[in-house]
This record gives sequence, structure tokens and C-alpha cells, in this order.
Amino acid sequence: MADVHPALRAAVAFALSVVASIVVVTLRARGWSVVPDLALLPVVAFALSRGSTAGALLGLAAGWVVDLVPPGGQPLGATAILYTVAGAAAGRGVRLGPLPTRWIALVSLGAAVIPAAGRILQGLWLGHQVDLTGAALEVAATLVVAVLVVPPLVRLDSEDEQW
Repeated sequence: MADVHPALRAAVAFALSVVASIVVVTLRARGWSVVPDLALLPVVAFALSRGSTAGALLGLAAGWVVDLVPPGGQPLGATAILYTVAGAAAGRGVRLGPLPTRWIALVSLGAAVIPAAGRILQGLWLGHQVDLTGAALEVAATLVVAVLVVPPLVRLDSEDEQW
């Protein structure tokens, strides 16, 4: 029965990433210019409680979802790679015992900067106009939401282990 729990936790984290991806796409379609990277938050929470490998795998899956939900990512798979790196980096922040909010904020900031920097570099590479202010605001919005959302997700995952 203990083998079922990790798979269930991974499925729940992936489902949260799918829902968050759809919310982000919907908000952007409605004209919101600054939207927090909600699909990254379950990846960060899962990585903080499970480590780099689990974070990278969920980041890859969540990134594919973000790439595939219309309008999708260009080039296909770029977001998946960025989320994989972000999940692996966040997984390096695993600590024994309760995680302080400032630690979660620091790890979330590092994880949020990775996809933002990747999108900026991609835009520069392709010769597109890059909005550094918008990217910084998006990272800041992601950080604010992460401080509120990631701790309960980590706690929920940690409580499941005690069963």
C-alpha cells in the first residue's frame, strides 16, 4: 500500500500543474499581461518534498502540458526543458524537518527565474523584442503566489508520508 502513495501524490501534483496551465493560458487570453507561473508551483512543492529527480520528472511533464495547451510553446519542448531544470534545481532545496517560509521563497525564486531567463534568452536568440520588466514582474508575482501556495502543498505531501 505504501507504493500507491508516491504515485498518487505525483498524479495529484501533475493534475494541479495541468489545471494551473489552463488557468494561466485563460488569463493571458483575457489580456492579463503579468501572470504568475502557476504551473511551476506544484513542481516546486513536489521537488521540495521529493528531491531533484522527482522535481525534474514532474517539471518535464508539466512543461509538456504548458507546451501543448493552446497556444502552446514555441519551439515545442522548450518549456518542458526549462521546467525540468527548474524542478531539478528546486529539488536541491530539500531539507529535513519543516521548511521555513524564507527558504521556500528562496527556492521558489530560483525556480521561477529559470523559465523566465530561458524565455528571455530564447527571445534574444530569435531576435524578438524582450520585455525585461514584464519578466521581472512575472517572477515577482510567481514568488508572491509561491509563498502562499507551496507551503500547504509541501505540508500535504509530508502528512501523506505518515500514513
